[in-house]
Amino acid sequence: MQLYFLITLGNVLTGTILASDYLARRAPALARIAELFGERRGRVTLGALTAAAGFLGLTFPAAGWAFFGDLIPALVGIAAGGTLLATSSDRGEEETGSRTTKDDSAPVVKADGIVDRATKLGATYRVPLGLASVATGLLHFLLPGFSLL
Repeated sequence: MQLYFLITLGNVLTGTILASDYLARRAPALARIAELFGERRGRVTLGALTAAAGFLGLTFPAAGWAFFGDLIPALVGIAAGGTLLATSSDRGEEETGSRTTKDDSAPVVKADGIVDRATKLGATYRVPLGLASVATGLLHFLLPGFSLL
């Protein structure tokens, strides 16, 4: 039961922070939630907790079928938590993937690793994923007996 509430609360809070730019224009009261997690440390902690709760939700479903009980909220939690982690990192706040050598006149080499691609993808789809995370968290709370929510 605690995992159920952790997944639900994590999805709602993480989604609110991911979509905070959009939600602050629509509902200014929700901007206060984003201010609570305004520092990097709070965002990283919440992202890690949400992703971990999502993984645990896949492993230990609250009710229903063995694997499909919390499938959608767990997957959304993993995606939203990972996106919050990726966009909150130092690499996400700076120019992503730019590295130079010791010589300042040397050209900038772009690194297109999986972390850089995930950070760019997370920054691009941050608001829609945040809204989906909030909707999934609220539906999971309101319809606890539904097999996929």
